[in-house]
Amino acid sequence: MARTISPWADLQSLFQIIKILKTNKFDIIHCHSSKAGVLGRMAAYMTGCKIIYYTPHSFSFNIFNSKLKNAIYAFIEKIMTLFTTKVICVSAGEFYLALQMKVSNEKKMVVIPNGVELKKKGMTREKKNLLEIKGITYSKKVIGFVGRLSIQKNPEMIVRAIEKIKMDDVLLLIMGTGPLEKSLTELVNLLGVSDKILFLGEISNVREVLGYCNIFVSTSLWESMPYAILEAMEEEIPVIATEISGVTDIVKNNITGILVPPNDYERLASIIEELLPDSDKQKKLTQNAKEIINQEYNIENMIEKLKNLYLSAP
Repeated sequence: MARTISPWADLQSLFQIIKILKTNKFDIIHCHSSKAGVLGRMAAYMTGCKIIYYTPHSFSFNIFNSKLKNAIYAFIEKIMTLFTTKVICVSAGEFYLALQMKVSNEKKMVVIPNGVELKKKGMTREKKNLLEIKGITYSKKVIGFVGRLSIQKNPEMIVRAIEKIKMDDVLLLIMGTGPLEKSLTELVNLLGVSDKILFLGEISNVREVLGYCNIFVSTSLWESMPYAILEAMEEEIPVIATEISGVTDIVKNNITGILVPPNDYERLASIIEELLPDSDKQKKLTQNAKEIINQEYNIENMIEKLKNLYLSAP
C-alpha cells in the first residue's frame, strides 16, 4: 500500500485486502489511518462485515491545508462514515475536529485515548553506549526529537531553534527519517550547527535513547495524540510542544509541559534556554506529566476500553 494516492496500486491493495477478509471471515474489522481507513472499510463492506471500526490517527484535513483540500478530505471521510460502525478518536481534539468538519455525529464516535506501556517499579532501562560511540560527553545538554522527517512533524522548527540558542553545550538528537531528510541536512550545514545536531535515523529503541535527553521537543503542525510525547512523559523527560489540537489534551502549559506557537522557533529557543538550567521546573513538569500518564494514558486503559467496545458490538 503506497502512502500517496495511486489509483492502480490502491486498486491492487483493495483486491488483496478483500481476498484476506474473505479467507478469514472476521467478525470485527478495525481500520487505522486515512489511506488504510478508506481501503479497509471499502473491503470490509464489500465482503459483508457488519461491524467496522475506524481510528483516523489524525484526519487528513487540518488548518495548514487549503480550504478546498480540507473540503475534499472531509467529504471523503463523511462518505466513508456511512460504512462505519464507530469512529474511534484517540483524543478529544480529534473528536471535536470531526464534529466541526461535520464528518460524523456524536453518536457514531467515541474517544479512546492512546496509551503507552508503563515501567514496572524498580525497572531501569539499559542505556546503549550511543553517545560514547559518537564521541559525545555527558556534559552536553541533550534535546530529543522523534518523528518522521515530514511537513507534518515540522523538524525545521527545532533546527532553526538550535541555531538561535546561545548555549555551547546543547546537542539535538533527531530520531527518524523521511522526505525532508536531505533538505534538513542542507539546512543544518547552512546554519552552521552540524556540531550541535546528530541525525540518528530510524531507532528501534526510542525509549532507551530518551534516557539521554534532558528535554523532549515536539514541533508538529497537526496531530491526533502523538505517542512520542506520551513516551517522553512516561520516561520523565520534560516536554516542550507546539500548541495544536490533540497535543493540548496532554500538554497543559506550565503544568505537564510547555506549549509554544507552531513555527515560532525563536520562542522555542527561548523556552529551551530557560528550561535547561531550571531543574525545579523540570521536576514539577515531569511529576505532573507522569501522574496523568499513570492515571489516563497507559496501555492497559486503552486495551480495556477497546476490548469493551469490541465485546459490546451488536
